[in-house]
Amino acid sequence: MERLIIVDPYNEQQMRMLKEFDNGNIYDQLNTLRVSISKDDYLALEKEKNEIDSYLFLEKEGKIIDKCQIHIEKDIKLGRINLSVTSSKNVKKMLSLINATAFHTLKIEELFVEVGLGDNRLTSFLLSESYENLGVLDDKMIFLKEKEEVNEVQRMRV
Repeated sequence: MERLIIVDPYNEQQMRMLKEFDNGNIYDQLNTLRVSISKDDYLALEKEKNEIDSYLFLEKEGKIIDKCQIHIEKDIKLGRINLSVTSSKNVKKMLSLINATAFHTLKIEELFVEVGLGDNRLTSFLLSESYENLGVLDDKMIFLKEKEEVNEVQRMRV
């Protein structure tokens, strides 16, 4: 079963999986970060910062099988996902997990997804998942999904 991981540069198991998966770019970046700042300082900084850039990983059986990058703006509760770093074979599963994580765990209310032009399969999937096509910007199609509010209907007995 797959699960979505928000990378924690201080988690040894995640960093080990990342080193096996990645060609070094992301691993080196996160390893440099964790060597230069303590975990407590890192966590305090993450709480203070309004804008956060992070990586999301799709993990299966102790191995990372896919990744994407997310940019979060906490004050306006907005997230942007760049799928250009993600392999297409896992993107549907990853997007399904990202929806749940972004809206519930990360407290995002608007989620933007950038998709390469001509990716008709992914476009169809996003539309079926209630994403709105906002058009093209910088050779990428932009989609938006807003957090859906669920209101409980209370019934009154007369």
